[in-house]
Amino acid sequence: MHPHWIARHPSSIPEERRWSPLLIEPPGRFSATGRWQQFRDELARLLPAYAGDPNLPHYLKTADQVIAWRATVPPEGRFWAVDRD
Repeated sequence: MHPHWIARHPSSIPEERRWSPLLIEPPGRFSATGRWQQFRDELARLLPAYAGDPNLPHYLKTADQVIAWRATVPPEGRFWAVDRD
């Protein structure tokens, strides 16, 4: 394991959240990056239909932060699942 990198992984839950009719379940920190990208794309597709939902933009931003942070981690520090084709 890589405790140094695990501790630095951004939270999957946005700091700003309010009640929402949507049940949003983000991937975990051990999930593959591809799963995070899929989650992000799903949120982006929901955004136009639920433009008034207060949480979607925050979850979208959080997913972007996770994906961007993971791109900075060297291969030897990666602890999450490997993407599958």
